[in-house]
Amino acid sequence: MFRPDPAALASLFPHCRLVEGKILSCGTAWDYVERDPAVLLTALKRRISGLREHGGVKGSASFFPWLFRQFRETCAVLQKQG
Repeated sequence: MFRPDPAALASLFPHCRLVEGKILSCGTAWDYVERDPAVLLTALKRRISGLREHGGVKGSASFFPWLFRQFRETCAVLQKQG
């Protein structure tokens, strides 16, 4: 997967210079899961019913490891030159 640092991201824009760039830690997907039991149950039901419609658990199993994996995002402020 392509995860550039700020300088590599800036290099994709040839007529711009990097003003500021940072890699931000965004936590895990679990940090963004609704903790209200009623909402969580509704989302879980929707997920399971969608699985039945689309052939079972095949695609869903890959979702669970992402709940606890740390996310990072590259942010860059670029200024157009010329």
